[in-house]
Amino acid sequence: MTAVECVAQTAAEAVAVAAQRLKTAGFSNTLFESKQLVARCLGLAPAGLDLESARPWTSANEILLNVWLNQRTSRVPLAYVLGEWDFLHFTLTVTPDVLIPRPETEELFSLAVSSMKNEVTAVADVGTGAGGLALAAAGRWPSARVVALDVSSAALALARWNARRWGLEHQILFVQNDLISGDAEYDLVLANLPYVATSELNGLEPELAWEPRVALDGGVDGLAVVRRCVPLAWHALRPGGQLWLEVGRGQGEPTRALLRQAGFREVTLCPDFAGIQRFVGGTR
Repeated sequence: MTAVECVAQTAAEAVAVAAQRLKTAGFSNTLFESKQLVARCLGLAPAGLDLESARPWTSANEILLNVWLNQRTSRVPLAYVLGEWDFLHFTLTVTPDVLIPRPETEELFSLAVSSMKNEVTAVADVGTGAGGLALAAAGRWPSARVVALDVSSAALALARWNARRWGLEHQILFVQNDLISGDAEYDLVLANLPYVATSELNGLEPELAWEPRVALDGGVDGLAVVRRCVPLAWHALRPGGQLWLEVGRGQGEPTRALLRQAGFREVTLCPDFAGIQRFVGGTR
């Protein structure tokens, strides 16, 4: 078969062909991934693909799908292959300059929203990456000032692009800094910081080698950046303000202790959808 010959004649057949190729390459979640690829080849949202299963499949579609499958079977993460990924109700542009948004971080935001009882006028997203949490905060609290911080200028540029894409750039201030600073400025601080122990990085799945090391490497025990952030966040929060963090497996209790040591009260440890104690929140 040449690059422009179509084995599939419809979108549904293209999904089946892509899924088989991914399965042969050793992937497990093949139906999900093939639907993502085929839908975007057709310019569709993946959720709408089932309604378009009979759509004709063209040679141009075939060429693009083959390019993407070649990348994916080389272990390029699906989000980087597609150049975008969904976070809550936003579709974000993503590149290897930023960590790929995870469902766990959506849970972090939902927990923070449900815990905030007072008016929210200022929010900080520490380690914003592609800007998902900053955009979510700007959308949830339209009158709030949102500050998105990241040590990477490339990440900040991408976050700004995503804010512009969704019409929220005017509400968000983008600041190049690895951690938060200031005194009694914020009602809510959200932080999805590096939390993988340095010694564990080389043993991670191959796709993670494509993601920025600075967004993954949490030092010897995985908590080096978290340990620095917690007292800074305490000072940056107004009385009654809250800090919410996402951490790794086995880091929940140590992080809860860090918050208590820094002076936070009502410190909460919550599991993610898989039962891992991943989210830690506390009140100034």
